Amino acid sequence: MPAELEFRPMQVLDSRRLTGPGLLLDGPGAVLEVRLEESALPAAVAAWEKAARRLLQAVGWPNERLASRTFAGGVSLALTAPIDGLYSAAELNERAWAAAVAELRGEKSPDLKAAIAAILDEIESERNPVLAGIARGAQSRGLTFLSGEDLISVGSGRGALLWQVGALPRLEQVDWEAASDIPIALVTGSNGK
Repeated sequence: MPAELEFRPMQVLDSRRLTGPGLLLDGPGAVLEVRLEESALPAAVAAWEKAARRLLQAVGWPNERLASRTFAGGVSLALTAPIDGLYSAAELNERAWAAAVAELRGEKSPDLKAAIAAILDEIESERNPVLAGIARGAQSRGLTFLSGEDLISVGSGRGALLWQVGALPRLEQVDWEAASDIPIALVTGSNGK
C-alpha cells in the first residue's frame, strides 16, 4: 500500500451521470473523478475497478464496461449503464470508490450487502422501460438518441422526434419513419473555437 494513502485525503472532485457519448464512453453511464497522488494511481484504479465489477455483477449489470483516465492529480472511472439507470450507476461508482479506499487503507470494507440493496432499490425506482425501449429502438435504427432531465429526442436536425420524459409515447406509437439524422461535428475546448 502506498504510504500516501495513509495520510493524504482522496478527494472526490465530481460524480455525474453521462446521458450519451463522451470522452470515456460511447454511450450512457456514470463517471467519478477523484484527486489522488500519482504514486497511488495504479493500486487505486485496480482496487476501484475490482470493486465496481463486483457491484455491477451483484446488481445484474455484468456486461457493462469500465474506462479510466488519469489526469494531473487524479483519475476518472466511468462505467456504462442502462439509460434508465444512470443515477443508480453514479451511486454504484461512488460505493465502488468507497470500497476501494477502504481496501487500500486497510480499513474495514463498507457493508457490501447494504450497498447492493441500496443500489437495487435505486435501480427499481429509476426503471423506465419505455425510455429504455425508445433508446434501443433508436440504436437499432442507427439514429441519434439524446436524453436530458426533461426531454428525449430521436434523430437530429429537422428529423428529430422530441418528447417530454414524463409523456413518452408507447413504442408502437413512435413514427420511426419520420426520424432521421444530419451529420454532426463536435467541437470541444474552451478557447479558440
